[in-house]
Amino acid sequence: MMLYCHLQIKPLKKIDFSFNWKETLLNRHPGLLCIEADHHSDTFLTQESSKLILQSDQIIGFFDVEESDSIGSLASILEALRRAKGKKLIFVRGSHQMLERSFLMFNSEVIAFGNEEQLLKEVNTFFNT
Repeated sequence: MMLYCHLQIKPLKKIDFSFNWKETLLNRHPGLLCIEADHHSDTFLTQESSKLILQSDQIIGFFDVEESDSIGSLASILEALRRAKGKKLIFVRGSHQMLERSFLMFNSEVIAFGNEEQLLKEVNTFFNT
């Protein structure tokens, strides 16, 4: 299973309830599942997302973050990403000290988000290898 996780840690008023490249990803990779969550997400969403992460063979994690907010309910998703056996690729836009420490335990490449074009190129390479 291929999985794309779009995760946000930033003030509630700045949370985006979708992302620009979602349709492009789904068109290029039929069968791709997308998870969207933030640090305010409810327990049901984070538990179900964690289950999907643990079942996936290929996982892309995109973190859109600001330092000022806590990891909150995304802690369980971070733990699932840490434990996941599937191949992982992580993107991060922004900086968050606690999250960066978590990345050290992921055993995966972490790429600073540059732009949508760069992300789509990296994702295509990742899913096609």
